[in-house]
Formats: sequence, structure tokens, C-alpha cells
Amino acid sequence: MDTKIYRVYVCANVHCRANGSAGIQQALAQELWALGLGDQVEVVVGGCQGQCERGPNIKIWPGPYHYLGVTPAMVRQIVASHLRDGVPLCEPTPGFRQ
Repeated sequence: MDTKIYRVYVCANVHCRANGSAGIQQALAQELWALGLGDQVEVVVGGCQGQCERGPNIKIWPGPYHYLGVTPAMVRQIVASHLRDGVPLCEPTPGFRQ
């Protein structure tokens, strides 16, 4: 049985990588561990999310919720609010259904 509540896709395409997506992956891992959320959140390194000029980007399901221009400081806020407390910091991406 899958106990994951959230799936976080971290863009690792060329533009997001150049803008620091590896640091975002590391910050996610650290924050999830620090808050004991590793068993509830799956982090997937993926491809382009179509917002190259605004990267690094992450997408969170269910949703999707698309966070653009993510920094390590933003990761702390996203993990605490969205993934721990269930309060997204943005609106769901239009055109998708949960």
C-alpha cells in the first residue's frame, strides 16, 4: 500500500539545472527529513515543466500546484505550509483536475 500523500516533481532539464535545481532537490530532502515527512512525500526528478525562463520549478500533486523560481528559502516555506500543513502557497494550475 502506498502511503505517499504528495508527489513533488523537480524539473532537472537544462534551464532549471543551470538555475540551481540540484540545490532545490537537496533542500527538499533536508526539509522533508527535518520535519519527518519522508514517508508521506515522494520526490521525483523529472523533465521540463514548460516554464524554463522561470526556473527552477517544482510541481506538486495532487493538484497540480506549480511553484516557479524556487529558492532554498522557498522550499522551507513550501514544505512546512503545503506538504506538512496542507496549505498550498499558490493556486492549482488551471486546466487540470484533482
